[in-house]
Amino acid sequence: MTPTNAWLVTQGRVLASATIAETRKQRRRGFIGELDPQFALVLPKCKWVHTFGCRSALDVAYLNDHSQVVKMQRLAPMRLPLPVRAAETVVEAKAGSFERWGLQLGHTLEVRRASDTHQHGIRTGKLVLVATPIGNLSDITARAVEALREADVICCEDTRHSSKLLQHIGVSDKPLLVVNEHTEHDSREKIVALVAEGKVVALITDAGSPGISDPGERIVRAVVDASGVVSATPGPSAAIMAVTLSGLPAGRFVFEGFLPRSGVERKERLEMVAIETRTTVLYEAPHRLHKTLADLELMCGSQRRIALAAELTKIHEDVWRGTLREAVKRHADSEPRGEFVLVLDGAAPAAPPTDDEIIVALRAEIAAGVTRKDAASRVSARFGVSKRHVYELTLSLG
Repeated sequence: MTPTNAWLVTQGRVLASATIAETRKQRRRGFIGELDPQFALVLPKCKWVHTFGCRSALDVAYLNDHSQVVKMQRLAPMRLPLPVRAAETVVEAKAGSFERWGLQLGHTLEVRRASDTHQHGIRTGKLVLVATPIGNLSDITARAVEALREADVICCEDTRHSSKLLQHIGVSDKPLLVVNEHTEHDSREKIVALVAEGKVVALITDAGSPGISDPGERIVRAVVDASGVVSATPGPSAAIMAVTLSGLPAGRFVFEGFLPRSGVERKERLEMVAIETRTTVLYEAPHRLHKTLADLELMCGSQRRIALAAELTKIHEDVWRGTLREAVKRHADSEPRGEFVLVLDGAAPAAPPTDDEIIVALRAEIAAGVTRKDAASRVSARFGVSKRHVYELTLSLG
């Protein structure tokens, strides 16, 4: 099935993106097999509708030959085919979509192919994630500037902070919506509504890419769930820059963001970081830096290599490299400023188990009532060694 991209439009306002079922087979299948349909399905010249094979309810709108909504209903899952009367076109969508769109009887619901949107003067809404400089304002990209200039609304963490950037690039006439860790949850519905109305919403944070240890992740999820369009402009990233400057292996690395501040979650995360064989990237606030370094030294050992990056791209940019013991000593009495990026060397690969250790594990499995063959499979998977070698060791057991 090759869908045709289109938009559902009423009075020039885009409600949702859509897929047109062009063939008889596409019309017959409808939403069959879709666990979570995200887009509206348009069925031209439809004779019957159903939800047989669907696991979720659907909103169904019936349009006459003037594209007016003459009937709406919600079909429960697994309903057999129902005949369509007095309608030229049927629109199906995920249950709850019509309420979100504000669709009512008598509304004219046009179906415009995406290729025709510019011809008809329709502007489709979208959410644009715009990466911003992590320090030096000159690092903003031309695409980021263009995206901010084209936006109808700009979401930011702090209007005072973002206003400096917007003034720098000559974009100071846009309405600003505050979206930070405290307001992100409540802002989701408003942003989804703006996108559905055809607005272009740009999302920026104080520095770097939205959603990476910053607000944005829940906004993206909400827009995607509402069948909205999401795009992004690439740009500066403190994590990537710190890895490349660290002098530590950069071919494979993991990003952990901020560690939990206390409790069992912090202990468990530190234990995972300690055994991670790839380079690990962490973020840390200045007032918690010494505690985190001390915890890392305790869990990873004093000789594990680490790089500390601060004030990246700024005048006083600093990248320090050494061992965890040296890092703890260096920052014991200092008052660091600004957010830090910690790049930690990976743990040395664990030594392979000895045959004696494997035999002890095999005996324990067999004593628990497991067959020798199954015991060999379990122990092989646990230690990451050859199953054949482990099975040969079972033959030596009495």
